[in-house]
Amino acid sequence: MKYSLRLKLILAIGIPLILVYMTVLAVDYVMSRHDAIAKMEAYMVEVASSQAKEIDGRLKTVAQISKSSADFLTCFPQQEPDKLDQILTHTILQSDDVYGSTISFESHMRDGQPVDFSPYAFRNSPNTVSNSHQDPTPHEPPKPANTLKAESAAGAASTTPPGTPFATDAHSEELTKNQVHSSKLTYLDIAKAYRYKEFDWYLLPKLQNHPAWTDPYYDSGAGNALMCTYGSPFYENDQFAGVVTVDLSLDGLKEQLAKQAPEGGYLFLISSTGTCISHPNDAYIMSESVFSLASWRKSEELRELGQKMIHGQQGVVRMDCGTRGICWYAYVPVQSVGWSLAVVMDERTVLAGVYHRLNQQFFVLLAGLAIIFVIIVAISAWTTSPIHRLAIAADKVANGDLNAQVENIHSHDEIGQFAQTFNRMVTDLRETVNQRIAESVARKSVERELHVARQIQLSLLPMLRPPFPDRMEFELYADNMAAKFIAGDFFDFWLLDEDRLAIVMADVSGKGVPAAMFMAVTRTLLRTLATAEETPGETLNKVNDALASEDHEGMFVTLFFAHYYVKTGRIVYANAAHNRPYIIRQGTQATLEGDSTGTMCGLFSGMEYEVLETHLDPGDQFVLYTDGVTEANHPTTITDENGEEKEICCMFGDERLGSLLSRIGKLSVGQIADAVIRTADEFRNHEAQDDVTVLVLRRKL
Repeated sequence: MKYSLRLKLILAIGIPLILVYMTVLAVDYVMSRHDAIAKMEAYMVEVASSQAKEIDGRLKTVAQISKSSADFLTCFPQQEPDKLDQILTHTILQSDDVYGSTISFESHMRDGQPVDFSPYAFRNSPNTVSNSHQDPTPHEPPKPANTLKAESAAGAASTTPPGTPFATDAHSEELTKNQVHSSKLTYLDIAKAYRYKEFDWYLLPKLQNHPAWTDPYYDSGAGNALMCTYGSPFYENDQFAGVVTVDLSLDGLKEQLAKQAPEGGYLFLISSTGTCISHPNDAYIMSESVFSLASWRKSEELRELGQKMIHGQQGVVRMDCGTRGICWYAYVPVQSVGWSLAVVMDERTVLAGVYHRLNQQFFVLLAGLAIIFVIIVAISAWTTSPIHRLAIAADKVANGDLNAQVENIHSHDEIGQFAQTFNRMVTDLRETVNQRIAESVARKSVERELHVARQIQLSLLPMLRPPFPDRMEFELYADNMAAKFIAGDFFDFWLLDEDRLAIVMADVSGKGVPAAMFMAVTRTLLRTLATAEETPGETLNKVNDALASEDHEGMFVTLFFAHYYVKTGRIVYANAAHNRPYIIRQGTQATLEGDSTGTMCGLFSGMEYEVLETHLDPGDQFVLYTDGVTEANHPTTITDENGEEKEICCMFGDERLGSLLSRIGKLSVGQIADAVIRTADEFRNHEAQDDVTVLVLRRKL
């Protein structure tokens, strides 16, 4: 009779002893864990709140410095350039957090002429940050041509509290006389290299008529420093005269948070949009946000936490941190700028004391099991040997040896089954790793190929103009304007035989690369399946079944497919839920033609598409288009019956398109198509809302 390993251990140790032992440990663990978590939450909230208040205080100090300098210039607006340099020097030296300052004028008189003028001063040796980050819209002065050593007024700066405005010109002269502080500053006029009036740090105070913080950014021009800027407007004769800015270097905040991080945890700071301002992983700073990290980790909990943080909420949450295990987050807002600070601690660190206590209790109780151990020594000698060999093999696998196998275990109990399962698992793991390596190589190859996707897509469209120069019976022109780099709309046309021209107008759901790939599949199916012997409806039946047979994540295509009989002007078509075409009779009157003959392609197999017919006389024109034309829109304000103004969305619509076609019907086919695309683009204020595609066919003979 075979006995399992579990049964042998249960008989040797005894079920009652195990139950009592585990119950004692479980009860003590639950109570200790609850107490440890409660203390940890209170501690994390205290750390986060104190650090947020300190950051808030430093930000308010810098803001007050900017406001005071702006107030001084409002009171004494007419200052010579050397006086402005003294003001900038005094502004920077009031706080070690200030990296630089500029006084940007709306208009400055020079030689009797108004010119742009923006003197800027900054420290030459800020704390260095990683060069891998660049600010997309930096407040970046040009790199200095020379460096001036400004002997700053240490005595005045040390006795003047931050934010104290300049009193008089005599005070400025005193600053000049007391230049004993050996700080190196660089002075330059950024108006000579930048249109500074277009930057946020200038526009926000000007347009809002009050001081404002910019979002954090990397200054890649002067110091490669992480900073944000506070701008305060100043005035002359109650008219806006310019902006005084103070650049706050955020490296000091990062060092502060690193020093104050609790043992086994860390602090991170995000902006009002969720971008990482400070994080122990430098690669995240200014290049990742709490939402991009949530997307990368596929963590809905982290995304919800980010929403709470950017909305200024406060609290404590517990969530899965992936490889770090379970973590606790305590988050509080930084009120003055809309940022948010969070303290993160691993649950393992929080419960380390609990686990330590459990270990102690375990060893105490283990002493009581010493007597029982004498009894099970003989049994464990022959039961643990296979386990030891399993441990050696597992250690080899952990160190990267995927060829390790457990040998010399021939028992038929759980150990033997485990050994066989382990060997099979290692073999499967080795095959999986090799497969993942091959997949990674293939994926990188695909990524390189996607860079040429746009050129490939354009090559799929017939771009020869005119497309059939030797055919005198008709004229044809088509064009496409993509909402993104790659469009989901497409058109196509080709001769089925000497008398029949195939015409396609289609609109794939969605935009971008998925829509472009679906478009390529649809075009290929049409080119492959369309024949002169089958009607357009029969061709669409096959195309729909082919598309619906594959899982395309719910994608579909609306499609208009027609056979145009060149000699007679007859048009036989099938319309898969696409926009109805227009016919311009003799270039004067545009009317909608026909209706949909079936649902969109790609959703349901087995659909039947009917065919309709129409006819073109010489001089008539047939116009196909996508919904990017009729659904072009822009907001407009109307007054309702109660006299209240409200904003509505105004659509281009079929009526406006028909009126346009009636007016331009005598133009050439190319001019008609270009006019429709241009008019729709102007109607939507040149916003990229949807792909726009137009095809115009004119019967000549």
